[in-house]
Amino acid sequence: MNSSALHKIIQKYRVGLILFTVLFLTALVSIFISTKDYKAGLLVIGGILFFAILAFSVYNYVFGFYAAMTFGFLVFTINRIFASADLPIAMLVEVPAYVCLLGLIIHKWNVRDTLFDYFKNSIAYCLVGYLLFLILQVVNPEMISIDGWVVATRRFLLIVVLFFIALHVFDKTRDIVYFYSYWISLAFIAGLYACYQQWFGLFDFEMNLIQFDKDKLGLLFIDGVLRKSSLFSDPATFGIVLASTFTFILVLLLSKVRKHKRSLLIFVNFVILLGVAYSGTRTAYFIIIAGISLYVLMNIHQGRTILFSVFVFLGFLCLMYLPINSNNTINRIRSTFKFSDDASLNVRDVNRASIQPYIYQHPFGGGLNTSGGLGKKYNAGHILAGFPPDSGYVKAAIETGWVGLFLLCIIYFVTLHYGIVSYFKCKNKILKSYLIASVVCMFTFVIAQYGQEATDQIPGFFLFYSCFAVFIKSRHIDEKLNQSLT
Repeated sequence: MNSSALHKIIQKYRVGLILFTVLFLTALVSIFISTKDYKAGLLVIGGILFFAILAFSVYNYVFGFYAAMTFGFLVFTINRIFASADLPIAMLVEVPAYVCLLGLIIHKWNVRDTLFDYFKNSIAYCLVGYLLFLILQVVNPEMISIDGWVVATRRFLLIVVLFFIALHVFDKTRDIVYFYSYWISLAFIAGLYACYQQWFGLFDFEMNLIQFDKDKLGLLFIDGVLRKSSLFSDPATFGIVLASTFTFILVLLLSKVRKHKRSLLIFVNFVILLGVAYSGTRTAYFIIIAGISLYVLMNIHQGRTILFSVFVFLGFLCLMYLPINSNNTINRIRSTFKFSDDASLNVRDVNRASIQPYIYQHPFGGGLNTSGGLGKKYNAGHILAGFPPDSGYVKAAIETGWVGLFLLCIIYFVTLHYGIVSYFKCKNKILKSYLIASVVCMFTFVIAQYGQEATDQIPGFFLFYSCFAVFIKSRHIDEKLNQSLT
């Protein structure tokens, strides 16, 4: 073999050769370390693989986007395994995202393409405007420390960056289909893990952390049954994300899905629904009904939609009134729709009423991360520190004032309106199916914000803000497809 032929082979398979070399060196180092400390060996393996993923993300920004999303599903479990290592878990999502952005910029530079063609729309303007508003919160005189401001602003900046990357990742219809397929696969794994936790119990490293955090024990156990959080940080986040995913798949199944995919999606969605049930999150149960209601309203002119709504209504009645009282999961679901008997809801209403005068008197709020447990951590001594917002909207109102709450609602309104209009204008059947499923999915998050902090949690914000990008890119893709047919 001459040198030129060898050079061609190396050029063609250079990425594979680099990854093989990294894996080989990782194996050698980890074998040596694991003989003394298996956790140290795992950390070495993870560290080397992490940097290899970052390097490849610069080469392929699409890979970096999915790598960041995958890390979003894994970071909390990694943190539980290495609880004593004090890992900066947020960096496992942030660093791949920003490296991915660098890869995107380099790619666009190489192909002489522009970066902001798809950023000129009302949704993007609203997100950037809200980010600027959060940045200006640094001068809020009510804050005791800016540490909480840094954390909150950094989180929303990450969200805007991921939204920007998604605008370039979703270039064709198959890209949108692939994104949701990948997300559903991750959600399915999370649902399976929750089933394992329910049927076989938690691992020792998970139980140790639960027993260590005495403050959360009362929230994790309902009637003696432990609420499951699967791979996520807590049961509420887990339940809401999987409930939104379940509703997305359900709407997709109501469209024209191929038979071989339909059976698989039904099975996957059943496992995801079990995960929602085992989370014990009443907000999650409620948003499923809310999402179905929006779907029915948007398609009330179709006969199959009416039949579906009747079927759902009968199923709901059976769930609520069948004489099954020994199952704690079913009882928990039933309590979601018995508002008068919900003591926790009554307490939340009292808390919200008590904080309203503060909201009226502070149009720009008390500052970012000044309420709840994070308020105690970053702004100890603040009047809001320790106050439980128990709602994304209440948190926005007390920390950024009624001005910030208004801006947040504007984002949701503008985006939902954009998505709904895109759905009714769309002519491509595949895009149309994914558009309405995305609208319903986003709507479930917006409703969930009333009872929880839903839209800015890891990994849920990948799904929520990717829906924004889907609304925008679907219009462009549909227009291109229509032009090619004429």
